[in-house]
Amino acid sequence: MAGEEVNEAASNRRHGVRIAFALPTSMAARGLLATPVIERFLNQTDFEGCILSPSNREKKLIQSLDGARLEWRSIYHPVVCRLDLKQRARRLCRTLCSRLLRLVGSDFPNIAYRFNEINEFVGHQQKKAMSDERQAREALAGNFVDPGLGWPMPKSRSFFNVLCRLYYGQWQCTPPAIDQFMQQARPDVMVLWNPQSTLIKDYLVAARKNDVPVVVVITSWDMPTTKGPICPGAVKYIVNSTAMKRELTGHHQIDEQRILVSGWPQMDVYTRAGVPDRKSLFDSIGVPVGNRLIVFAANSERLGRHEPSVVEYMAKRIVEGAYGSDCTLLIRPHPKDGNWERRFRCVVELDGVVVESPDWGRLDHLNTLMRHADVVVASQGSITMDAVAQDTCVINIGFDGNVDVPENESVRRWYLMDHYRTVMETDGVWLVDDFGELDMALAAYLENPELKSLGRKKLRAEQLEPMDGKASMRIASTILDIARGRAMASVAGIMDSVVSV
Repeated sequence: MAGEEVNEAASNRRHGVRIAFALPTSMAARGLLATPVIERFLNQTDFEGCILSPSNREKKLIQSLDGARLEWRSIYHPVVCRLDLKQRARRLCRTLCSRLLRLVGSDFPNIAYRFNEINEFVGHQQKKAMSDERQAREALAGNFVDPGLGWPMPKSRSFFNVLCRLYYGQWQCTPPAIDQFMQQARPDVMVLWNPQSTLIKDYLVAARKNDVPVVVVITSWDMPTTKGPICPGAVKYIVNSTAMKRELTGHHQIDEQRILVSGWPQMDVYTRAGVPDRKSLFDSIGVPVGNRLIVFAANSERLGRHEPSVVEYMAKRIVEGAYGSDCTLLIRPHPKDGNWERRFRCVVELDGVVVESPDWGRLDHLNTLMRHADVVVASQGSITMDAVAQDTCVINIGFDGNVDVPENESVRRWYLMDHYRTVMETDGVWLVDDFGELDMALAAYLENPELKSLGRKKLRAEQLEPMDGKASMRIASTILDIARGRAMASVAGIMDSVVSV
């Protein structure tokens, strides 16, 4: 009960606008808190925010930003309180409804599988052919590819629409904790950040029941074609690029008038003045300033089984002087890689090799690294976009190194995925098929950095624009305008096709 009194007192002190951010993963939370977006909100004197995420790891960061105007709550249990008889009955009703939905195949893994089947996304088809073990690992990453999920009629759009109406319908009992949160917090806007998750639906339904406008923010470029349907009923959908906007209108049937192309908020730092010069960077990593820098940007261990063997090969070639006596190889582990020391220990002691430790959120350092690198080598991923944003030469690894993997799990297949195929079509990156081609591409880029520059320019236009340092401002301003009533905010009549009946 003390918690309720605190919440009531906070509500009485409230001024201005209050925005709730539902962040289904810690990565989504960092996507808000580690980019300039949150700074834009905190620059507004009338702003108060509530961050709902699965882990309290963000709590300290939130307090350091502005503990007076930002609060953290668990996305699972945003309010802790005793349940009366009516609320217990609602919770029982919800449990029964959830089991019924799973029984008929109207839960998120099922509708995500069906959505990807109907649209015939390449990545979905590839992952269906994986082993049961790999499919289970993909499910943990939000990729539901177990064929058992699609029974019956996996490609029936009509059946998919029926299941979506059931899944997103307002007839459901939402959890009492979320109901009470909506009543206590009384947000002016509910922001669903990267919302393709089983944790998001209850917040969408609760917001619509309370006539709270919903804004959806999708900041990961692969989500429209990999993670299933995007929740309906939002007044605004915010995406990074025109390519993502095309995917929302074409695959998700979202009205283009409700889509804002913001640019990539994490790339706002790329336009700032005061980036450390090449000498400062090289001094900080202990490299002679006259050297040429090759950056190997690693993926997570789940997606980068092949990478240690590729890194070991490149490191040995550096020692041999194969790319010139003035080359340094810098290994940048993935920020989420907890096993990076074990994975790359084979090269730590070699001359001409620097292995950084992973550090999430160092966008300023990433900016500096991408700007001053001569070549970036990476497997398929958004790090390619970071390099291209700086007009830096990129090599993509299209082979499995010395690792023996089944054909249907080869990294080569990643480059056929819907969101990445358009990247390859621009000819802005160099895809290599073996160690020999890797050597050839490195030598060519180091000799002539202008190679594929026209392709990189085309890639920036299609995937990164607008890239003017104002993406975070666009996101924050749009949400604040809706919260302040300066833009369409009522959810009445805002229903997408899958829930309109």
